[in-house]
Amino acid sequence: MMKSNPFKKLVGAPIRFEVGQTHDSVYTLRELLTDYAIQEGFNFKKIKNDKNRLTWACLTEKCPWRLHASIVSDDTTMQVKTYNNEHICHRIYKSQEARSKWIASKFEVLVKNNPSIQCGVISDLLRDQFNVSVDSQRLYKAKKRALEVLLKDHTECFSHLRGYVVMVQQCNPGLAAYIHLQTDTNIFQRFFVCFKAQKKGFIEGCRPFIGIDGCHLKGPYGGVILSAVALDANSRLYPLAYCICEGETLLSWSWFLRQLRCFLKYPEDRPICFMSDRQKGVIGALKMYWPKASVRFCARHIYANFSTKYSGQKMRKLFWKASKTGDNHEFKKCIQDIDSINSQAMTYLAAIEPCHLSRHAFDKSIKCDHVTNNMTEAFNNMLKDFMARTYLGLMEYIKRMVMSRFQQRKEECNRWGNGIPPTVNKKIKDNSVECRILRTLYSGQGKYEMLGVNRAYTANLNDKTCECGHWQVSGVSCCHALAGIRHHFSVSGNQCSLEDYIDSLLSKANYLRTYGYMIHPIPDLCVWGDHVGAPIQPPPVKRKPGRPKLLRKRESTEKPKAARSGSVVCGKCKLHGHNFRNCKAENSHVATKKASKRQPTICEGEDATSSSKPSKKRDATKEEDVGENSSHPTTQVQTQPISQLTQLN
Repeated sequence: MMKSNPFKKLVGAPIRFEVGQTHDSVYTLRELLTDYAIQEGFNFKKIKNDKNRLTWACLTEKCPWRLHASIVSDDTTMQVKTYNNEHICHRIYKSQEARSKWIASKFEVLVKNNPSIQCGVISDLLRDQFNVSVDSQRLYKAKKRALEVLLKDHTECFSHLRGYVVMVQQCNPGLAAYIHLQTDTNIFQRFFVCFKAQKKGFIEGCRPFIGIDGCHLKGPYGGVILSAVALDANSRLYPLAYCICEGETLLSWSWFLRQLRCFLKYPEDRPICFMSDRQKGVIGALKMYWPKASVRFCARHIYANFSTKYSGQKMRKLFWKASKTGDNHEFKKCIQDIDSINSQAMTYLAAIEPCHLSRHAFDKSIKCDHVTNNMTEAFNNMLKDFMARTYLGLMEYIKRMVMSRFQQRKEECNRWGNGIPPTVNKKIKDNSVECRILRTLYSGQGKYEMLGVNRAYTANLNDKTCECGHWQVSGVSCCHALAGIRHHFSVSGNQCSLEDYIDSLLSKANYLRTYGYMIHPIPDLCVWGDHVGAPIQPPPVKRKPGRPKLLRKRESTEKPKAARSGSVVCGKCKLHGHNFRNCKAENSHVATKKASKRQPTICEGEDATSSSKPSKKRDATKEEDVGENSSHPTTQVQTQPISQLTQLN
């Protein structure tokens, strides 16, 4: 043992054996020999294979490769006694040693992160990385083994949830970490987390604007993560709170928003606004626990429902123009134009109050002009690679992401050249380009009239208002206001800073207050120890009937999935991936086929009896004459394909 040569496996280096080499146990030596057989491309003949002795040789006849190892005095360590490394056989690509257990051990992490990965992808990786090919049955078994390990990890994470709550409370006093169990059971139902640093930063520095949305998880236990995302002074995402629950229901949304209201203790006299996708559970929960808050609906989701009945390029332009305009007069004009095209479309939009949809009716104290809920969609997109992780792993990833971004943005802010955030500064530069074409008329007391190409606008620099409405809603000077500010600087000689015409919610000072706090890290799971309380049980695994769907449902405004090169193109709807017969649109080809098989027209003076049994050549000639050159009119069947649209709630 003192003179032995312990085996050291280097990452990326090939496996090599030699006489006198020692290994920790017979099990580790077997795993190494399996990897070595796949590395060199041959199969084993196991002459001796017990706990004390191990003699393996090449399966090919007359091949001299052979290794013998036996146990040493400590009854655990295996030592290579004899070894012949000579091969006379050819390389084998279909290795018997690449069993499902070995494949699962090599791609366990990949399957954990991508539970829906196809076996063909694993087969390609085996061929590229290990130069071995296996049958599909072994691939399916290997994936099943890896998914069983994944399910075991997800099940074990529930027993550590109480310990996680205790550790984050010890390292971050004052946070909210609540676990909700099913009634009279220890079965997990919901988990809410919001740190004190997030609460303080939102109340002291962020704009009073919160986007809420849910995203489905991809683990074996499913569930949905509900998130509340705010915006800082630089219009960057500010994750405020998040919750894992059973689904997007009225009960889950009510529990999430109630915990958020109780923890934030938001002042009653301060305005606040929520942006949602108009989901029924969200609307009911907001009315219940945030009755004084103003509510906006995502215009993209509204248009997705609107376009199912009222589509068209002109209708789309008018809808988005009505949604983004800050002028009440222009909004009414867009609605009138929609009414002239389709009165039912105008009735559909009239049922939605303008304060939920259009900028001109938004609460001016919020200082945010967003008409879509893209902020929460962007947050969900940051988590897409971790949707298959355990609940505990997902929560810890979000904590680490927010913790690091707090410090990074605090350091970035110190490098700003002035007191205006970069995103706000970019908007001002864009607006300043547009203001060059305006003619400015000054009337006194900070009031201006800007003459443009189509119409004139008035602005008041003292009140920070403009007739176009964008200055009041966004808090950033519009192009009309910038024209007046430029005139004010040049004529009056007042050298006051441009920061005076930007709302204080969009200042550098507010940005520093937003990230003036920190989230402390917590120790690793291995040092948590045991904690008081009954272990939390996982919820039952829900499996939907039928084969699992691999593709998500696309909205009406999304383009269809791009087809592979060389695929067929439908002659009717002009889409890729299917032909004329398999088209899912209205079966107009059936009607067309029936029309083409119509009986030929019988002219006057022709014997109907004789024409009932025409010859094949004569019949073909008649059909051709009727279809193309005949003077008798034929009925043309015109149909339009019905789009497969997804109705959004």
